[in-house]
Amino acid sequence: MDLTGASRGPRPWRGVATAAVVGATLVAAASSSAASSPAVPTVSVTLSDFAIRLSVDRVPKGRVSFRVLNRGNVAHDFAIAGKRTPALAHGGRATLSVVVTEAGAYRFSSSQPGEAAIGMQGSLKAGVRGEKGSPVVTRSRLQLTPVGTGLGPLTFAAAPPGDPDRLMVVRQDGLVYLFEDGKQADRPFLDMRNVVRAEGEKGLLSIAFSPDYTATGRFYVYYTNRDGNIRVVERRRSTSNPDVADPGGRRVLALTKQTADHNGGMMQFGPDGNLYVAIGDGGAEPPAIPVGRFGQSLGDLFGTIVRIDPRGGTPYAVPTDNPLVSMEGARPEIVAYGLRNPWRFWIDAKTNAMLIGDVGEGAREEVDRLPLDALGLDFGWPCREGSIVPPKVNLPDGCAGARLTAPLYEYPHGPKRCSITGGVVARDPRLRALDGLYLWADFCEGRVNALTPKGGVVPLNLAAQQPTSFGADGLGRVYVTTASGSLLRLDLS
Repeated sequence: MDLTGASRGPRPWRGVATAAVVGATLVAAASSSAASSPAVPTVSVTLSDFAIRLSVDRVPKGRVSFRVLNRGNVAHDFAIAGKRTPALAHGGRATLSVVVTEAGAYRFSSSQPGEAAIGMQGSLKAGVRGEKGSPVVTRSRLQLTPVGTGLGPLTFAAAPPGDPDRLMVVRQDGLVYLFEDGKQADRPFLDMRNVVRAEGEKGLLSIAFSPDYTATGRFYVYYTNRDGNIRVVERRRSTSNPDVADPGGRRVLALTKQTADHNGGMMQFGPDGNLYVAIGDGGAEPPAIPVGRFGQSLGDLFGTIVRIDPRGGTPYAVPTDNPLVSMEGARPEIVAYGLRNPWRFWIDAKTNAMLIGDVGEGAREEVDRLPLDALGLDFGWPCREGSIVPPKVNLPDGCAGARLTAPLYEYPHGPKRCSITGGVVARDPRLRALDGLYLWADFCEGRVNALTPKGGVVPLNLAAQQPTSFGADGLGRVYVTTASGSLLRLDLS
């Protein structure tokens, strides 16, 4: 990713309010009897992800039949006056028949947890038999709220564990801003501009806080130095001021680059307490450095996800259950490989899995799923780009017998789509309808989408200019950072 330019079973029903503006009553009736009477007006109800569309906005008094279709990727239902359809999977259909006895306005919604709160609700007017109305659509109430603007090119946002107030926002040139209770502090938490080289894909790329940060103040930064080489360094919070970092640090990981691009840059501690680090394949400069040269190599760390314990060794310890610790010639830190430029990943503790946004060469962008109890997967690069053989790439000999893991999701490059920006699994208790969905965008297109656990796409009708990363604070609220210098928070309008 070039930050300077273009280069994701039915639930028990918990009830639904029976709102009628003038105290009108709806009486449930058997759907079979409604279907048998040609005089019964029929309302077509289309459910999509975070929206409900009715074919009309008013109905006459008497019996009304609602024919419901779910076109969404996740389960939704249609509820009105205390009655509802079953939760319908994608493509599911149901009919609900009611009797309107009085004129008034009747609330409808999806009764699935959290869905009414983000817009899957509305009001249907009932009046005199024979009235006709226009289509009614309820839309998502999600919005991206600006928390900070004019901050310079941003690359990441993260919160110390257990801290509901502080959010650290990473700027490409080496600054880390502190936001406390949504307000930017006068002084940055960290300033590394004297050692960071920020241009193109290089810069200060992420920050990760140790699980014992509250007690020890340890955190880790991933950056490219003045020579363009990759560094992971352990730093410490000041013992006298929790809002600033101490000077100095301890080098944990050092990689010498041969080209400027494909640096990866994401770090996150997993539920096992180990640090996971994403490293790009290092780029290419044909013919000296062929495209994908290091993607299938296990003798180096390029094009991999590594797992280390930076607190347990010098400079780090390798967990003894890493999948390649006993393989001769392989780097024991590696827990996934065959990646081109895993710019961002996200570990979801609830599902114990990592979702990786791997930036493609020129044909495909992909999201890969790495279960943390099934480490060691090969995601295919350069044997595959997404699910296809990449054009104009000389495949390594090992591709013929490689056991490759297909992406969870992929999409083709196009005039407006150039580079995937992952991604975070939403766990915001305010936004229950998004719970467990993986939010992502494309750097060029800017639209924010969600991905279901099975790889279905849910458009969210949200957009950000040149989104570079996603993050979350200590309350689970989701943030988007942009190359144009905005910090945006996902909220209800």
